[in-house]
Amino acid sequence: LVFSPPPPLPPHSPPSPPLTPLPSSPSPAPSPPLPPSPPLPPLSPPPSTPPPLMPPAVPASELQSSLSSDGGGGGGGAAIAVVVLILTAALIAGLLTLRRKDANPTPRMRGMAGRRGSGSGFGVRTRLAEVQV
Repeated sequence: LVFSPPPPLPPHSPPSPPLTPLPSSPSPAPSPPLPPSPPLPPLSPPPSTPPPLMPPAVPASELQSSLSSDGGGGGGGAAIAVVVLILTAALIAGLLTLRRKDANPTPRMRGMAGRRGSGSGFGVRTRLAEVQV
């Protein structure tokens, strides 16, 4: 069963050579796109129809609500700004925490190294003193 899929692939490869002749004739290719362009104008009327449907629903009250909603839209913009500020604050806090984490280990490592070094130094000194005695 697994070997059966590969055979179909070779048949697909032969059609590819015919595709190469199409690129060889660029002039015919541009002509087909021109016919599709006329259908585009008919598509524009449908979008225009939905907007008219909206005003009939509630013309005056909706307009008034839209005015108030515009003010709300401003509030929405403010809300977006607040969200952006919160995100930036979170990023800054995260960076600070990362910096603190990075800074903390280094002093700890330095402190440990210093303590170990001092301890080892005393140990070496005491041993040297014992050897001398």
